[in-house]
Amino acid sequence: MNATVNQELKSGSVVRLSFQIPAEEVRNIYQKIQDKYQKQIQIPGFRRGKVPPAILEKKFGEALKAEAVQEVVNQALTEFLPKAERQPIPYDEPRLVDTDLTLDLSQDTRFHVEYDTYPVFNLPDWKGIEVEEPQVTVSEEDIARKLEELREENALIVPKTEGGAAEGDVVTLDYTECDAQGQAVPGTERQDYVMTLGKNQNIYDIDRDLAGMREGETRTITKDYPTDYRFPELAGTTRTLEVKVKALKTRQLPQLDDDFAQDISDRYQTLNDLKADLKKQLEEHLEERLTDIKIEALLDKLLEKTSIDLPRSLVSYNLQQTWASLAQKYGMTVADLDRSMGEERRRQILEGWIPQAERQLRREIVLRKIEDGLDYTPSDDEVDQELERLARRYNTDVEKLRSYYQDGKLIEQLKNDLKRRYTVRTLVAACKLKKGKKMSYKDFIDEQERKGDN
Repeated sequence: MNATVNQELKSGSVVRLSFQIPAEEVRNIYQKIQDKYQKQIQIPGFRRGKVPPAILEKKFGEALKAEAVQEVVNQALTEFLPKAERQPIPYDEPRLVDTDLTLDLSQDTRFHVEYDTYPVFNLPDWKGIEVEEPQVTVSEEDIARKLEELREENALIVPKTEGGAAEGDVVTLDYTECDAQGQAVPGTERQDYVMTLGKNQNIYDIDRDLAGMREGETRTITKDYPTDYRFPELAGTTRTLEVKVKALKTRQLPQLDDDFAQDISDRYQTLNDLKADLKKQLEEHLEERLTDIKIEALLDKLLEKTSIDLPRSLVSYNLQQTWASLAQKYGMTVADLDRSMGEERRRQILEGWIPQAERQLRREIVLRKIEDGLDYTPSDDEVDQELERLARRYNTDVEKLRSYYQDGKLIEQLKNDLKRRYTVRTLVAACKLKKGKKMSYKDFIDEQERKGDN
């Protein structure tokens, strides 16, 4: 196709392509469409394929031109979009700006197409930037706390025969939100929901309200949530729940001894073996979290020195993914969560998420640009070493794991993960580290989780 195409980058990382298609090209496309219909359409008084063009024009001219418009646009995009300097992001599709576009077969056809693209920005120098690192160490108390978690995970769950629900008990519930008339709110019903009292595993924070309840008992609970409640969808609201305890069980904890360690894994012969491995796991987890906050601090400092114009569709996609994750967390479908929250409340929650979503997206975009600028591609040996590391971590056969990754076409994702880790190591090595405040491991992890909730 002969055409004149101009490209413009607008605010919001929107690309506008302006097309001018010569009249002769348009007439050829129109003629092919007319010929196609002339062979197919049968009009009384004429044999199939013998309808005069003038009659066809008179009866179907507008429809033919409408189809020709679509064909002109489609052909132009098919040919010229792959050649455009700035390509569309995966979360957006090219859209025709001229919604009232019509054809004049005697003139060139002009139209405009817009789509969102990845932001264009200048990457500041990222070497030698000072970031603060909290001083955190894993203590014996942290190891003991992890041991208690393992005891609870491996406890024998037995029916509770005496007394009501108390902290540490395992409760199976049916519950639903109720409206002002006491009727169940559609989409909020949960059946056979299992929780451990005192662990704050439910969004409604009803652990204390369940205290003393017995199996088979039903209770109506009304709660007022503060405006800064950790789950924004409930913040500043009053909710009424009808709760029924279907089962009540308690935990019988195992003794902390060598037998317990051997039950956890055949890698351990003694309790001390288990403690040593737990310490190693906690230290690895700590190092990962410290790396995360150093990278975030570095990226935030880079963002102070540059401007990234985020496309609207990218932010919208991020919000929809977060909303879907929230529904999954609650054991709901997205449609159920929509009904439960209502249109206005949903809009308010999504708007409240926008600043954090934009901050995360800008960080990721800067990190990706740094990553693309590094001369690094994981080797086959590095892929093999990573598969062996994962096999040890998950206590599985390396060849089975390799087959899993190859069959699921996940090797490329594994390479991407290795490249991201290389990028992170490179950035951390280029930082100037400043010692931050001293913190216990527990306080540090709790602080990071609070920040994650916000």
